[in-house]
Amino acid sequence: MRDKALWDWVKPPGWDRDLWCGCLAGLAVGLLVLGGVVGWMEQNTPSMENLQNRVEVGVNSLGMRFVWIRVPGPKLVYMGAREVSAENYCLFLRHGPEDLAPGRHRDLTLGAKPAEESELQRIRELSQPGQGGVPVRRVNYWHAQRFAEWLTIRERRQGQLGPGDRYRLPRDEEWSVAAGMQESQDPNPFDRGYASAEKYDNATKSPQPLAGIQGLGEDPVEWCENQRGSERIVRGFSPGRPWERAKLAPGDSDSRMGFRLVLEKGGKTR
Repeated sequence: MRDKALWDWVKPPGWDRDLWCGCLAGLAVGLLVLGGVVGWMEQNTPSMENLQNRVEVGVNSLGMRFVWIRVPGPKLVYMGAREVSAENYCLFLRHGPEDLAPGRHRDLTLGAKPAEESELQRIRELSQPGQGGVPVRRVNYWHAQRFAEWLTIRERRQGQLGPGDRYRLPRDEEWSVAAGMQESQDPNPFDRGYASAEKYDNATKSPQPLAGIQGLGEDPVEWCENQRGSERIVRGFSPGRPWERAKLAPGDSDSRMGFRLVLEKGGKTR
């Protein structure tokens, strides 16, 4: 009788026990879902501190310019305004073997010692010597990754990067944002590309890169971080059609292959 009296006191008038229990269970599930959504938003939205500390355009120790782009995630992402130049890549070849941890470069063609001047001259010639801002070419995926690693280590030692900041290759979706494209959320980059082709092929106006970002969709072709099987995605091989993608083996380094960097700031050490 005591249990029945308590039940009669808490349930809404006219409701039976099963209906009331069902409503309570639904409310509990709803609260759990809401908590999950809030947690996801906290993990994938830049903090107010990050947003307040955001700089639209920055210049690093090598004179490379970076432009902030709005992408999901807890970190701030800055896209390189231009591809990595031949002169900056030559700095990497000259100092990389000394700056990187011993043995880290031995699996590449960089050699165990700093590059000889003849090798640096070859790179300059491949990238049109005398024009220091011209993008480096004939760079494979692994060398591009190693350049990013070298520059991260260099600027952390100089105190210009925090422990959670790093340089890396852009992801496919970041490249699209920088190119001014609004793409689907399909996890497959090539499916996103097919959808964008249908969207933009018949459009009266092609997407335009974000202000301050240059060279997207022009020579050279650019490596992305994304992997498809054993190959890597490249962008920018078809002028005027930035939505198109291709896949290449990471060791490929023909005369059109170059890269730009992303600067990722904030978050936990990686």
